[in-house]
Amino acid sequence: LSFRSSRNHKQHEYNVSQSDHSMSGNKLSKSKDGRDHPEKELPSDKELDISELYVTQESLRKEKDDLCTMAAFVRGGGKFTEETMREGCSNRACAGGIKGDWQPIRIIQMKDDKALFLWDGHHRAVSVVLGGRHVLHPEEYVMHEMDYDYVNTVNPSVGYVTPFHPLKEVRAANFVEFKRKALKMSGENAQKAEKFIRENRESYVHPRSFDTIDEMIQHHNYVCTKKETDSLCDCDEPNSSAGKNSPNSNL
Repeated sequence: LSFRSSRNHKQHEYNVSQSDHSMSGNKLSKSKDGRDHPEKELPSDKELDISELYVTQESLRKEKDDLCTMAAFVRGGGKFTEETMREGCSNRACAGGIKGDWQPIRIIQMKDDKALFLWDGHHRAVSVVLGGRHVLHPEEYVMHEMDYDYVNTVNPSVGYVTPFHPLKEVRAANFVEFKRKALKMSGENAQKAEKFIRENRESYVHPRSFDTIDEMIQHHNYVCTKKETDSLCDCDEPNSSAGKNSPNSNL
């Protein structure tokens, strides 16, 4: 399988097994976000170029107004950090749906080829780009190492029942009901649950039609004009800090 991006990423080639829905035996570890993860947590101590990340979600659930509100928060110099969201969250940032059970943006680096995939946090990544910043700050994300076999393997012991081929597929924006049903079935009959998951993949995965956040924005026309974000921005000088260190910023 050849995986190419129009954003000048290096080409990734990896042969994905077609019969890899067996239960996983990968070693698990606890990370700073409190979840179980296979293998290990990797350092998140530098700015991360968003254009280097492959999306794993087909679209977003939020309406444009929410994205523009979050983009305005970024344009005002805001960062999606635990401190900001839990202690100093402005109404504008919280209106974007980030308040509550905060988790860092989650990045997966594949052990096989070092490709970086955006696992959780597509709304925030899109709003960061719409707000004129093209990097994630270290305090905004966490990174873990996985491999393609793990990602494409059912593992209900850690709540993972939506395996997919990340080189050629992306998951649906909302598969909560499917996941809830699959987990319930897994607790009752593991073999029946795996059969259900295999036979209903179209309920939660779609063929990949774009690779990056920029391409997702273009594909779905997620656009916030400067006027829209200026009207929402909690800052005296829009763009005063949102675009620093962002060579690709176009706002």
